[in-house]
Amino acid sequence: MRTYNNLHEDDDQDFYLLQDRDLIVTIKKPHTAEEASEALSKKDNYGRYTSTMRNSKVSDKDVEDYFGPRSTNVKNLKLQARYEKFKEANPESKMEYNEWLTKGPVGTDIGPYPVRTKDNYDAFINPSISKPNLLHWGIQDNTLIFPKDANPGRNEIKSIVTTVLKNAGFDEKSFTFKTDVTESKLKAFLKEEILKTYKK
Repeated sequence: MRTYNNLHEDDDQDFYLLQDRDLIVTIKKPHTAEEASEALSKKDNYGRYTSTMRNSKVSDKDVEDYFGPRSTNVKNLKLQARYEKFKEANPESKMEYNEWLTKGPVGTDIGPYPVRTKDNYDAFINPSISKPNLLHWGIQDNTLIFPKDANPGRNEIKSIVTTVLKNAGFDEKSFTFKTDVTESKLKAFLKEEILKTYKK
């Protein structure tokens, strides 16, 4: 498990000053920060954001080679060339071009290109991604802390975290976001959380 200090182990700045630039997500009972972290570590919870995860080894050229060029004219020319290769490799086949487009060996260099649907795209882009790679966070007591320098914009973090936690069964009232926290505000916030804990 990563802690807040792990994320900033090379940073000599004060803990409170570091908080000033990060997004804080407070997890409320009956859930815990550890449960939220576990939810964020499961790809299945990311919903529509799954398609934005990409294996760093998959390039734009790889995507185009698999799904075909976006230009219709260029794609049609390449399909014709693939069909000719198919006929050369399968001289006994009586499959005409239009039939080949729907029944040819999709996903091979002698078959038609796969349809660029979300499911097909995810299957090609993400097969080797077992853990999400969109966000980076640490745990501090009952909060998750998303370092500004290691994550996308705060609004995007909020949207992704909300999607993930709701998909994992968290009620929307069980987590809150804190942004633009100054040192004095953070100290007051932490004091308030500590007092709440003691009262319980």
